[in-house]
Amino acid sequence: MRVTLTSPAHVIVEATCASCHRLLDLECAGLQGFYGYQTYNEYFCPLCGKQGHARTPGAIVSVQPRG
Repeated sequence: MRVTLTSPAHVIVEATCASCHRLLDLECAGLQGFYGYQTYNEYFCPLCGKQGHARTPGAIVSVQPRG
């Protein structure tokens, strides 16, 4: 998993959908708890529509297909 800092309050996490196996960019708002502390959060894949779970450093605010 690769995490990219886009602003002080947002990070981009690269993930793979467990259902369709395509790469996704998960934009997360804020850093919960200590810096780098990750929790499980839910998202819906924009390509197949299935629910997924990812460990991210904040709440997932948007999901985009990668590339």
